Amino acid sequence: MVVTGGDRAPSRRPGCGLARVGAAALLAGASCLCYGRSLRGEFVHDDVWAIVNNPDVRPGAPLRWSIFSNDFWGKGMAENTSHKSYRPLCVLTFKCLTARSNRNFLLTMRPFLKRATLVISYVTVVLYFRLWIMGGSMPLFSEQDNPASFSPYILTSMGYCILFVHGLSKLCTWLNRCGATTLTVSTVLLLLLFSWKTVKQNEIWLSRESLFRSGVQTLPHNAKVHYNYANFLKDQGRNREAISHYRTALRLYPRHASALNNLGTLTRDAAEAKMYYQRALQLNPQHNRALFNLGNLLKSQEKKEEAITLLKDSITYGPEFADAYSSLASLLAEQERFKEAEEIYQAGIKNCPDSSDLHNNYGVFLVDTGSPEKAVAHYQQAIALSPSHHVAMVNLGRLYRSLGDNSAAEEWYKRALQVARKAEILSPLGALYYNTGRYEEALQIYREAAALQPSQRELRLALAQVLAVMGQTKEAEKMTNHIVSEETGCLECYRLLSAIYSKQEHHDKALDVIDKALQLKPKDPKVVSELFFTKGNQLREQNLLDKAFESYKAAVELNPDQAQAWMNMGGIQHIKGNYVSARAYYERALQLVPDSKLLQENLAKLDRLEKRLQEVREKDQT
Repeated sequence: MVVTGGDRAPSRRPGCGLARVGAAALLAGASCLCYGRSLRGEFVHDDVWAIVNNPDVRPGAPLRWSIFSNDFWGKGMAENTSHKSYRPLCVLTFKCLTARSNRNFLLTMRPFLKRATLVISYVTVVLYFRLWIMGGSMPLFSEQDNPASFSPYILTSMGYCILFVHGLSKLCTWLNRCGATTLTVSTVLLLLLFSWKTVKQNEIWLSRESLFRSGVQTLPHNAKVHYNYANFLKDQGRNREAISHYRTALRLYPRHASALNNLGTLTRDAAEAKMYYQRALQLNPQHNRALFNLGNLLKSQEKKEEAITLLKDSITYGPEFADAYSSLASLLAEQERFKEAEEIYQAGIKNCPDSSDLHNNYGVFLVDTGSPEKAVAHYQQAIALSPSHHVAMVNLGRLYRSLGDNSAAEEWYKRALQVARKAEILSPLGALYYNTGRYEEALQIYREAAALQPSQRELRLALAQVLAVMGQTKEAEKMTNHIVSEETGCLECYRLLSAIYSKQEHHDKALDVIDKALQLKPKDPKVVSELFFTKGNQLREQNLLDKAFESYKAAVELNPDQAQAWMNMGGIQHIKGNYVSARAYYERALQLVPDSKLLQENLAKLDRLEKRLQEVREKDQT
């Protein structure tokens, strides 16, 4: 008997392994070429709801067990508005990717990085799991131990590809060499054509606009695709195009209530907008957004009670519509129905806990009603829910500024600027720098703000004011005069020009612009009082004391609390030797500012003068 040493492993050709690796690499490379460009696409379609607007994924939101009871969009599976797509592990993956990024949520709002990270993570996890479960080594068995693993026929999920290639192989064996070459070349060209089609099709998904435009081109007679494209155009501010597509949607489907509602929001004519809202409500009386829009329209027309009724109905039919709560609460607050407004805000926060705008608006309400400490928490919650909410950051900065915490205010203004460099954010920061004596920084900020919005008068006026304070009066004068040439009724411009001319010691010019300001006849008596006071100062500088006295007198008649004017009147009488009148004016000023050392010194000087005069009179009598 011959004893053998066991079965031999089948021999393999030396280049077989390399050929398989090359084929795998070619397949992976072709896939990357076909689909790689899609990594740079925006969040579109379901991505917006599943990633950007999903409360379970949002950075800063706590990790909750509700991930396993919610659908892919963050809504409860039991809710009738849920689309029942259950992918908790996928949502959990998104959450893990954003868990560490609370302020700079890099992966959430940058589609390329999220998609690339997801692909790399999935591949890495799958390979690691495969290696881990195999103990980090390849199995040591022969073809006889596990024939199935060596079989070229077991390629699950690729049956169609197998049949197609198998058919080509059979055809090639039946054809001559020329025919086989022609068939092979034709197949390669067909694959290249399909690959090119895939690449071009991926371009459609690169942005929301390309996706919606493709829908309109593919299905021009479908009202829904025109409606979706119009919504996108509306969000982009391309209102004329949006109106055209809304009208096309209505032409194709006249009962489209949402299209009527949205068309109303883009209509400038109030009567026409009202007609669209009413038509939408005729088709769908429970259309909460049409109720909201019509309520706001009536609110702007001072039909407050009707507006309140409509906004309440909007909340009834859409309890998760945060804007309706804000609008109704602000309307009630305008009517000084603060308790009702408070209840509406609290109900809104209860039903819409993830609305950053609602928290921000409630914070504004709390500040206006004298509860700034409570407002801080709601501003911070708005920022936690939406880390890019620069409006809440600016509001928080203003609140800290009013509380005297300038460093905290500056920090929040700067955080807002990291999100968006806008004039409305730069302006309060410039005011902070100006009011704290940091004129160089204020000048830099106001220059940038004015460059962003050169048509905004207040910004240019603030810039001119900083220039005047820093002694750059020529540039300040030129800028202010330019504003006056655009708007002759600019009262603050004349007041600033008077200060500039006074600094340049051009008192005649200063008086001239003050007279122009008085000719505007401001309604506020305190403003008119300030103008007469400034005019008095200019006349006093020119030693026209009688005219200066008359201006000061006009100032105190309009505003009896103008202490400086009373004191200056006393000073003029003091100079002219009318000591009794001077004392009366000084004492009236002292009643307003009892701690004024200057007034006390002037009264002491007056006492000494009167004492000397009394002594002189007594000597003359003797």
